[in-house]
Amino acid sequence: MMSYICRIMNDVINLILQLMKVPASRVTHGQDVVVLLTLLVSYKKYEAANPYSVKLSILDDELELHGLGQVIASGLTHACREFTIQHSTEQPAGWLTSITSMVSESNKKYNFPAKRSAF
Repeated sequence: MMSYICRIMNDVINLILQLMKVPASRVTHGQDVVVLLTLLVSYKKYEAANPYSVKLSILDDELELHGLGQVIASGLTHACREFTIQHSTEQPAGWLTSITSMVSESNKKYNFPAKRSAF
């Protein structure tokens, strides 16, 4: 029974990797394929030789590797863009603002009296 399941999963892995060859299916299923491959490679990785990890380590089809690379690069680009958009709304503090804030906080902390002008 177990050998049957492993054989089916090997066929599924081959089909999943075939999805990476076609640009249209790469766009539609790319992120799901990467997540599924990540889960399969991580499954019982410390207990025994993981056949999925072995399969990916000997993968030599240029189109499949290129497709996986494109999906991963696209995901990273999207995450970086979202991070930039999220943090671009924050007001950046310059060095002068930082120093002024630090001096002000130290005056409050050590109770330095405010200097009075002679005029």
